Amino acid sequence: MRSHNFRTDIQVARGLAIILVLLFHGFENYFSFGYLGVDIFFVISGFVVTPLLCRIFPRLPLAIGETVQLNHIYVRLKDFYLRRIYRLAPALGVTVFGSGILIFFLGPVSDHLRFASQGFAALIILGNLGAYRFSGGNYFNPNPNPLIHLWSLSAEEQIYLFLPVVFFAILLIPIVRTRINFRLVLIFVAVLSFTVEKILLFLPSLLENYGITDVQGLIFFSPISRVWQFCLGGIAVLSSGPPSAQKPIKTASSWFYLFLFTLCLVLPFTNSSLKTLLCCALFAILLAKRSFECIPRIFSLALTYLGDRSYSIYLVHMPIIYLARYSPVFGARFSTIFREQISPSIESLSAIVLSIAFGSLSYKYIEQKFRLRPFSVDSTRVINLRKLVVLFTVFPITVMSFMHVGASNGYWGLDKNIVRPAYAADSDPNCRRDGAQEPCFYPTQNPKGEILLIGDSHAGAMSQAFVEAATETQTSAYVWALAGCQFWLPDKTPQGIRQARGEKCLNKSLRILDWLTTHPTAIVFLSIRSSSIRPTDISISSYNSALIGNLRTLQAHSKQLIVVGPNPEFPDLKFFVSQPFWVKSNPKKSFPVSEMLKEPYIDMRFFATRLPDMGINIIDTIEPFCSSVRCSRKAGNVWLFRDYDHLSIEGSRLIIPRLVKEISNATG
Repeated sequence: MRSHNFRTDIQVARGLAIILVLLFHGFENYFSFGYLGVDIFFVISGFVVTPLLCRIFPRLPLAIGETVQLNHIYVRLKDFYLRRIYRLAPALGVTVFGSGILIFFLGPVSDHLRFASQGFAALIILGNLGAYRFSGGNYFNPNPNPLIHLWSLSAEEQIYLFLPVVFFAILLIPIVRTRINFRLVLIFVAVLSFTVEKILLFLPSLLENYGITDVQGLIFFSPISRVWQFCLGGIAVLSSGPPSAQKPIKTASSWFYLFLFTLCLVLPFTNSSLKTLLCCALFAILLAKRSFECIPRIFSLALTYLGDRSYSIYLVHMPIIYLARYSPVFGARFSTIFREQISPSIESLSAIVLSIAFGSLSYKYIEQKFRLRPFSVDSTRVINLRKLVVLFTVFPITVMSFMHVGASNGYWGLDKNIVRPAYAADSDPNCRRDGAQEPCFYPTQNPKGEILLIGDSHAGAMSQAFVEAATETQTSAYVWALAGCQFWLPDKTPQGIRQARGEKCLNKSLRILDWLTTHPTAIVFLSIRSSSIRPTDISISSYNSALIGNLRTLQAHSKQLIVVGPNPEFPDLKFFVSQPFWVKSNPKKSFPVSEMLKEPYIDMRFFATRLPDMGINIIDTIEPFCSSVRCSRKAGNVWLFRDYDHLSIEGSRLIIPRLVKEISNATG
């Protein structure tokens, strides 16, 4: 039964938010603005939960001399948290448990340890810390985390713990509690949260001094960057008054704000922070004005259906998308998210449909069973509590523990996967070459010069060979790689690439230029990946033009620029993708050139015709592995590649003679 104060428009808003999230995670290249769905969920939570929090405490401001009944606050706060647990915990526990069973049998063994660790973190409301630690803050990391999305649930639960502390602190200060109301408190907290977030992003050294290497990722997942969104919803609901006091809906103004919000969603912004702020503020206004009630009934019904089930759909969608994309059982592959193929779209669409279906089942048989009348009858409450303990603790923790211990021990000999070659960027225990805030430095006595290797994970993969070549040529070497981030500058990069790569990558490129201003004699080696990562809405000519513009700028800041790559790309994108423990892996050692991916060859011909005229040298990384007939990725018993396009340490050593030649020519 719906309460007489039930707001259908809020469910419509939730339905819109879950659609944005599904589209973003399923078709991130086409719906890059979909990330705002999570921000919107925080605004909605603030709008819905703030009145519940305010009821816990006496109405502010208090009259002078009015006392605070602490026992009443304790009883109400306990009731609030119990209801939140009944609302959130059962579906979460079932999702973690069910996902664990499916991923154990269908998912790659290499992801089991990460999955189990993230599952544990989510169950103790530290999912946001787990997302930062186990995935590097990247939903589309080549090492995917199927529970990474639970960071937002943990951040919201942490806000539930934080705001009551703030309200209680206000009540303890007599001069404050008699002068301000809850709305002023939320405004203060929102401004403080937003300000702290921007200061930390603008001055990352404040956290880097404490050993935090990815400040942007940490801030993204922390409640610091979400409290102000939650407070916006709270300010909106406290400003709009109770439902009985709200004014009739004005259709014209509602459509006007809906139009502004739509523009905010779809229009490109050079500043993503400004886009988030404007869209969240407009959405809070839409909720306060009940603007979603003017949406045509047919759309309203569909969105309300999704909104009712949005929590369960949100919980299950990432594990299902993960299985559709990465489970070897379903023929998934580690393809780039931009490769022009139809099958990834079909996989994502199927995963979204299944997410809605399984989310609906969870809503009906799990959510509704616990959230409806859990406190009405003592015996019912006891039974529900026992079920809750089993669903939320015993089952999921048992599965997570088994997967964590089993994956750590190779499932006691049952894992039949071939051991994947090590990633060269992990070779130095004192400095992580991929992801460090500053380049890793390898000095030599009486150096003839200094060389810098930059690029994405392909630079990381060849970093050991680069350091060995530097030693052979008596030069000091710097390595500064970042997975997923090629050298793209904000003012020389198309909007589609900027959105796909994100501010983290663009800022890294700017930091490289700043570093080069203090090392003007550095010889720069830029590892380039093929244009297979090109966004589908950008033509190859536009992509190459932007690439040349970025190379010119990098060349102007270095003594000499040398481009390395792209590597050959093998057609079986599942190569070295870990199989389920019961599947035996048997990858092919070589392929005919006709079956190899074409983009590296096309790019190499383009570079050969353009770069020499610019004074930029090229190191061909295709020729060492490919004849005119076949491309090989294994020599004897040694694998030369660690996946379909990243070199192994041994494979990268085949490039050392070319590196030595270029270094010697540049320093001679």
